[in-house]
Amino acid sequence: MEFLAELVDATKNGENRRKEIEEYRVAAAEEKARSEEYKNRLVILEEEYQEARRKLNELANELENNNKELNGLKEINEKIEEEKNVLLDLSLIHICRCRRYAVCRSRWSPYH
Repeated sequence: MEFLAELVDATKNGENRRKEIEEYRVAAAEEKARSEEYKNRLVILEEEYQEARRKLNELANELENNNKELNGLKEINEKIEEEKNVLLDLSLIHICRCRRYAVCRSRWSPYH
């Protein structure tokens, strides 16, 4: 009888071990699937990151070009302001009266 009891216990232990092994296999398969999913997600995130970096570099270059253009426009504006000040200074010279000899006649009049 003892032999049968040991055989039953061994069978139960063996069955329990088989169930544990099966559970580990299922867990390993799930973990592998999850691992593959994570790997795929990691690849997607890496691609998105690279795209974001490329876009950021494009925007930085565009900003740099815009700053160069703005600096050029500022220089042009400064030159225009300087010339405008010179012209305003010249245009403020007041002439009290007309100094032409024939005031009422046209300059190109045939009777001049």
